[in-house]
Amino acid sequence: IMSFSVFSPEWFFGYDVALEFIFAIILLAVALFAFRAYKLTEQKQLIYFGLSFFFIGTSYLIESIFNYMTISKLNATICQVVKIKSIALFDLMGIYTHMFFMTIGLVLLVYMTFKIEEKRPLWLLLIISLIAIFLSLNKILIFFLLSSVYLLFLMWHFFRNYLSDKTKNTFMIAMAFFVLFISNLHFIFALNHSIFYFAGHVLELIAYLLILFNLVSLKNEKKKRSS
Repeated sequence: IMSFSVFSPEWFFGYDVALEFIFAIILLAVALFAFRAYKLTEQKQLIYFGLSFFFIGTSYLIESIFNYMTISKLNATICQVVKIKSIALFDLMGIYTHMFFMTIGLVLLVYMTFKIEEKRPLWLLLIISLIAIFLSLNKILIFFLLSSVYLLFLMWHFFRNYLSDKTKNTFMIAMAFFVLFISNLHFIFALNHSIFYFAGHVLELIAYLLILFNLVSLKNEKKKRSS
């Protein structure tokens, strides 16, 4: 197992790091929007929504930092400072941490859709997911396969929401998770074809911008109603 950056085509080096940092900023902003909305409405689902995007945003921040260190060769210096014997081990720490936080975020999103108070299903889903990833022989492949299953479920859930009320906002969220699902499939193919790594990043950017624009749109609509 190695850093995700090894799947990037050479002409995309550095741009992927910048995009991952942008993803982190967008998703942490989404989390902040959700937390502020919770203070106004006290809807518990918003807490899970905010926490999930906080963890996913953190996973991208970690990925961006470690990928930057990989392509800039700063990790060799850092390995000496923190007394890590192998650069490969340092990269391993980065990818494991990214997968850990991303999995927590996706599991929280899935749990949120159940709209239940019981926490045991959340812990069960989280523990099974982490065991499946970290005890498998091909951790990256299992991570992307499991993420695809969760994103497919979320896409189905949000499209059902759209079919129920058919508003612009629910459609944007449903489309965002559809694009995220497609982007995740691209990353599975990126294990053998680097061009899919680029395509996956572009699709992720589109999806996260849709989510952010949706929240900004909802906020503006609430302001108009209150004024």
